[in-house]
Amino acid sequence: MDVRLTRILKIGVGLCVLMAIIVATLAGLAARRTWERSKAPDMPVYGNLPNFSLMERSGRTVQLSDLSHHVVVFDFIYTSCPGPCPMMSSRMRRLQGELKEDSPVRFVSVTVDPETDTREVLQKYADTFGADPTRWLFLTGSRDQIKSLATDGMHLALEVDAGAKTPSGQGPIVHSTRFVLVDGQGRLRGYYDSDDDDSMKQFVVDIRRVEREDPD
Repeated sequence: MDVRLTRILKIGVGLCVLMAIIVATLAGLAARRTWERSKAPDMPVYGNLPNFSLMERSGRTVQLSDLSHHVVVFDFIYTSCPGPCPMMSSRMRRLQGELKEDSPVRFVSVTVDPETDTREVLQKYADTFGADPTRWLFLTGSRDQIKSLATDGMHLALEVDAGAKTPSGQGPIVHSTRFVLVDGQGRLRGYYDSDDDDSMKQFVVDIRRVEREDPD
């Protein structure tokens, strides 16, 4: 047989073997991902978030439908909070930095002191924490709207002590310091303690799990 032809045949056989190895490797990786997915327990669904209509610091109205198809991280804060709120916002800033800019995750902070936290105040607070206005929203509205979203919608604690006034004229506010994870279908998927490092590590894992879920 011609030497040149023999060489060509050997190259052809080598390429076929290489392609077979590549295909087998890819198939194995796909099978492993499927197996790992099947081994991981399904994340719970705690209910559906009802629709809401609140105002963003930019002045635009934001409803639940505006966040559809986005994984959303919610928290409730107020800008004059002397305790946990700055820590929560720092945690949120860290999450914003850990997730890529093209991530479908959105961050939403809702003030529980709408009388004090005007749009201008929220804008200044957002700037302090480097909030990307396209990814991290700050919402305000009437006190009744906010309380309904927190307590009825997300099952979080929110109470205002009207009897004891602070220098700003507002009674002390007791509110949840947990982050809430909502999927692209508006379903409540998890609650995470903002002051617990292990809970926050699990939070990042669960955000990415919800990101990977196929929509129904």
